[in-house]
Order: sequence, then C-alpha cells, then structure tokens
Amino acid sequence: LLSDKFYTGYMSTLFHAPYPGLAAITLPTSPYVTYGLYFILICSSLFIALGLYFRVSSLIFFLTYTYFFLIDYNFYNNHYYLICLFGLFLFLSNAHSRWSLDSCRLKIDPPKRWHLFLFQFQICVMFFYAGLAKLTSINWLNAEPLKLWVKNFPKDHLFNTLFSNDYSAYLLSYSGLLVDLSIPFLLLFKKTRIAGIYVMIGFHTFNYVVLFSPLNNNVIGSFSILGILCAILFFEDITIRTYINKILASFLFKESKNKNLPTKSFLIPLCFVLFFLIQVCVPFRYLLSKNNPNPRWTEIGRPFSWMDFTTHKISRLDIEIGQLNTRPKKVTISNDLSKFQYHIGAIPYSTLQLLKF
Repeated sequence: LLSDKFYTGYMSTLFHAPYPGLAAITLPTSPYVTYGLYFILICSSLFIALGLYFRVSSLIFFLTYTYFFLIDYNFYNNHYYLICLFGLFLFLSNAHSRWSLDSCRLKIDPPKRWHLFLFQFQICVMFFYAGLAKLTSINWLNAEPLKLWVKNFPKDHLFNTLFSNDYSAYLLSYSGLLVDLSIPFLLLFKKTRIAGIYVMIGFHTFNYVVLFSPLNNNVIGSFSILGILCAILFFEDITIRTYINKILASFLFKESKNKNLPTKSFLIPLCFVLFFLIQVCVPFRYLLSKNNPNPRWTEIGRPFSWMDFTTHKISRLDIEIGQLNTRPKKVTISNDLSKFQYHIGAIPYSTLQLLKF
C-alpha cells in the first residue's frame, strides 16, 4: 500500500480502462477524495493487523481495496484479486477472537471451521488453476517465457551462472507446473499436509529470491511473502496456539473462553456451494467466447482465471488519426499513460478503451 503504485498508477494519468460492465467505477473527480479513500484503506489495514474494530475494518478494507482494484483493467493481477477475496473472508470470519485488541474488551466466539476453510479452499483453487493454465499452455510446455526470463538475469544476479540456460528454463517450467498441481492435493490430506506446507514455502521463497528477485525486476511484488505467510493457515490450530501463547498471549492478550457451537443454518452451506461453483466455473468462461482459442493472447477471459505469468508479451502501439484523403497524423500517447499501462498494446480491450478515451 505504501509503494509508488498509487500515485504512478492512479494519480499520474487520466486514462483508466474500466472492466467490462463496470464503467461506472471511476476515480473521484477531486484528487483529495482519492487520497482520502487511500488513507482510509491504509488505516483499515493497520486496524486489521491490530485486531481493533476488526469486523468494520475488514469491511472497509474489502470495499476500498476492491474499489481501487476495479478502476483499471490494466492493473489486474492474480494476487490483487486474491487480496480482495481475503478481505471478504476476514470480514466473514472471527479471526480476531485471539491475540487482538478486540479480544481484550469483547467476548468473541472462536472461528468456526468454515471460516478457515474459505482461506484454505481459495489457496488450493489458486494453485490448481495456475497449474492447469500452465499444463494447457503450449508456450509454458516449451519453457516459455522462462527461457526469456533466465537469459535476462542481471550479471550480478546471485544465480546468474546456474540458471541462465535453456536446461534450467525447462527444469523451472515443469517444476512450477508440478508444484502448482500437487500442492492442493498435498494440503488436502493430513498425512501429506506438512510436505505440502514445506513445498509451498519453498516455492514462494524460490520465486522471490531467485526467479523474481529485486535484482531481476520483482514483478510479483509482495505475493511471494503473502504466499509464505499463508502457510500458517494449514497448520493444526493447537500447534499455532501453543507457539504464539508462549510468545505473547500470556501477557498481552486475553483469549475467548466461549465454546465453538455448531452452526445449524442452511444458508452457510448454500452460500459456500454458490461460491464454490463461481470459483470453479469462472476460469473456464473463455470457452463461451467464439474464436478465442488462447485467452492468454486475446486477454478475453484471462482476468480472474489465475493465468498470470504463463506468457510474456512485448507490444508496440502506434496510433494515427486522420480524415479521408488526408495524411494521418501520428499521436504520441506516452504522456497519457503511467508506467503500469505501457503494456496496453498487448491487451486489445484496453487498446479499444484508449482509442475511445
């Protein structure tokens, strides 16, 4: 939240490509209102971390983060989408029942099993569909774009000599494919869960330190760190409670003594089934579009389908405007775009929105 992306991406350009059907979601006309909303977003994230007014803070975080996320189609990223969902899950859960400021002043029911399952389910969906996207990508099976990435390692990169070759590109491509497809099943069964947790932590650590390290233009940002921290969601509750209690619970926070009563409402299973169907079906929506065999290139159906980083596109966009029987005039658009929008030529939908702008 404190990076330069807010100003560079939102405030330094007037053009933002809305998501299809969401053209009404735009930045406020006053920059002061925009800055105010962003300040509220930062405050809500701090309140969530402290467990202070947790439910309200989670709702505010979910609404404001999702609002900024939906403003520009060009900013779509898998982990931004995941954070939006996590914000919603936090609002629905009782994650603040222990080790929070709210637990010092309120009696809060412990989290129910489905609260935790929402997070676990979404992480498994993310990995499985990311693996499926790699498995169905001819480019990925041919070690692209890994061949390009490893050859572009800076000379001072720690692993430049070891990984800057085609053999390493194939090894990394198929290893990533196997990891993505195996992690959900490893985490699903209790006997293999610890192995799945270690694979998950190792995968994200490797991505951050080697493949997408700051020396190699770390394009995935905080996602690797988020992925490593999410491993805690799959440990046994008693294990986490024991370690944290030893560190801070005995002298900082109180723990709720309420019993976790079973929920008899039929609405919770119904809502989860609907959410399950949405998460399972949305990644395949590109099949409904005619003449769209490869959504990674057409971008039709790519958002919300966990297909990021299975292709690498370099685009050039030249725009000329003129009338019939007159010589067209080339238009310079670089001043109208932020650095996060320079890839717009690779996204046909965004190119069309820019021409309309």
